[in-house]
Amino acid sequence: MPPRRSHKKSRAGCQRCKLRKVKCDEAHPICGNCTKHGVPCDFDDPLALSPPTPTLAWGDTPPAALAWQLAVPNLAFTTPCLMDALLAIAALHLRALTPSDPSLPRLFHAYMASALSSYTATLHSGVTAENGPALFATAALIAFQASASRRFLNEPGSEVEPYSLPTQWFHAFQGVKTVVIATWPFLRSSDIRPIISAQPALALDLHPSRPAFFDDLLVGLDEHADPRALAVIASFFAMTRAVDGAWWLSGVARKEVRGILGLLGEEWRGRIGGGGMVEGEAYGGVGEEYGVALD
Repeated sequence: MPPRRSHKKSRAGCQRCKLRKVKCDEAHPICGNCTKHGVPCDFDDPLALSPPTPTLAWGDTPPAALAWQLAVPNLAFTTPCLMDALLAIAALHLRALTPSDPSLPRLFHAYMASALSSYTATLHSGVTAENGPALFATAALIAFQASASRRFLNEPGSEVEPYSLPTQWFHAFQGVKTVVIATWPFLRSSDIRPIISAQPALALDLHPSRPAFFDDLLVGLDEHADPRALAVIASFFAMTRAVDGAWWLSGVARKEVRGILGLLGEEWRGRIGGGGMVEGEAYGGVGEEYGVALD
């Protein structure tokens, strides 16, 4: 039997070749594989792999964006819950682009219902090295839709619904961190680890002395709508005005702050505005509509 030919591993290959698990020839300014496929190469431009307009809060660094573009779709081909979640988000994005299409809300709900059912069944069957990364990606997309769906509440021409607190948003993102803890042994060596590394909120700090502030805040919202919890949430949504340009957050800051102010008494509205907790610019004029002093 002829001796096996030696193989020199590429230690400094481009990010795209590493994620595709192919040998990079490390040619500069564009490697051979990227030249062959006509795709951007981070040798030529370190920012070339990041999308021009990020559509996911989890992909604001080039490695994380690349993981969403390549690693997550590859996982979806063998994981039904992840594929359904991706298709649900695609339908949601199309709805934002073409709000007059009546089929898109139905498609979103159908795909998301299927994703949730399959995701729950997979979790109950046990977390493994094979399904761990896909479960994390699915949890992230479920949390994402929980926030993105809020922008479509009470749109012009739709039936006006009473304002409800966005507790599902916060519970969903807490659920992502729970999944990270359960799947971490399999995530730390996976191709989607850059998504977690780009999110300090997912850092695994499990020290028992760490204050459970977020848990207490959610209890305040769930049980009796504690005005202090409402004030904190109003402040949080006011700050999201800074990223109002993202398709999934367009108009959300204004809707949420207006809704929360409507649940608060005059005393707390004054505290929010007079104490400078929320800036008038972030409200986008909402505070004035409720008679709150935001100077």
